[in-house]
Amino acid sequence: EKSRLFGSAVLPRHVYYSDLTEDDIRSIRHSSGAFFFKKAKDSVGRTVMTQMYAESMVEPDAIRHSRAFWYMIMATLEEDEETQRKGYTSVNYAHGATRKDFGNLFEAQKANVWVMTAVPMKLAAAHFCFEDNRLASLVSLLFRFMPTEMQLRTKMHFGSNLECQYALASFGVFNHRLPVNGNGRARPDLINFWIDDLKDREEVEREKARKELIGDRTDVVESPSDMDVLLS
Repeated sequence: EKSRLFGSAVLPRHVYYSDLTEDDIRSIRHSSGAFFFKKAKDSVGRTVMTQMYAESMVEPDAIRHSRAFWYMIMATLEEDEETQRKGYTSVNYAHGATRKDFGNLFEAQKANVWVMTAVPMKLAAAHFCFEDNRLASLVSLLFRFMPTEMQLRTKMHFGSNLECQYALASFGVFNHRLPVNGNGRARPDLINFWIDDLKDREEVEREKARKELIGDRTDVVESPSDMDVLLS
């Protein structure tokens, strides 16, 4: 799965922010707001992942969503041992999304399920929040693409943003731990702050690892590209 999403050159190493395309980056920032792992936890210490359907692209690309999803999951796993043990809680917000927006995300949701089966990440609980009860028929289709174990861990909530936040709080997920404003829409300040911090720490760690490996040498290829030729 990793090779299919990022190419064979990435197989022996971590996926970095620099490996993402501009479309991938839009998937984890406010322009599409699709994925965001917040460092705050739920009441039992699990990392909370929020997916903002209203901010997702109108015509999402399943591969792009999968690449962004993979990167965010692995970045969270690598920096948080507690998440590796306890798993994560998924909160999916559809406030402000139309029927067309929601329907266009089915292919991306199926792709996300493929990623979840490929990475060492445990889904502990999933919550879906909708403001329009008429979406219930579409929600039933979503369940068709979920593994049986995921269906057992999933809760659906219908109502206003405040009603959904009260429902989430009853399961230990409090509103101040979500990148969601009072209208149920994404908060770009929280999302971009965490992504920028992750990118900066990643660059520092890569530079440190490079110096430990090759010192001050500049004639060393750390990771060969598709155009490199190996001679023996």
